[in-house]
Amino acid sequence: MGLDILFDRNKAFAAGMRFKIVPNGTEDDLRRAHLYDESEDYIQWLQKSSECVIIPFTESLVENCGAGDTVVVRANKWGKNYLPLTLWLKHHNIEWGEF
Repeated sequence: MGLDILFDRNKAFAAGMRFKIVPNGTEDDLRRAHLYDESEDYIQWLQKSSECVIIPFTESLVENCGAGDTVVVRANKWGKNYLPLTLWLKHHNIEWGEF
């Protein structure tokens, strides 16, 4: 079961959190999707990019599913991203919520 963590984008950015735009798919992914007759929604998703949060201390990329000034990332409490992310947020006095 996943856990989502949300926090203020502006505060995190000001404290040094890094973000990266990552393409959802490559040209090869698109060719394979057409070859295997994947859904049009999937093909459109492959053609887009996603903003990711670079998790402090691990350099892992996790998609930001939030909107506007709110960052929302998936970080299971037993996974590799939860502890580094929440320790970093706590160190920078950035409040976060979990749901």
